[in-house]
Amino acid sequence: MTQEQIILVATSDKKGNPHLAAAKGILLLGEDRVAFENWFCFQTLRNITENPNISISLMEPKSERGFQLIGAVEKSVPTAMVDGLTPEESKRGPFFPQTEYQLQIKVEKILELSAGPHSDEPSG
Repeated sequence: MTQEQIILVATSDKKGNPHLAAAKGILLLGEDRVAFENWFCFQTLRNITENPNISISLMEPKSERGFQLIGAVEKSVPTAMVDGLTPEESKRGPFFPQTEYQLQIKVEKILELSAGPHSDEPSG
């Protein structure tokens, strides 16, 4: 996996309504912890506040195989903030400041992920 690899991030609100986001790169923080940074939309941030459970997909496009990491967000750390809006953006209405966050996740399960037949059994 590379820092430029796109990962898909699935969250849901307290009622179970799903939401999918994309991010780039993933960092290994320890044996059972990972992190990644992104300019997440408000829905993703609200979801992890209401329901910290998360699923992350990592796929190698050429092999059509990868892994699904299932766990919970332990920490959400702001890492950068946009310093203002363009004149066009400020005319469109109220905005939340765009902030980049690092999400730190405790991984509870790793499942096989494939575009073809697979068992969905935990890996390793």
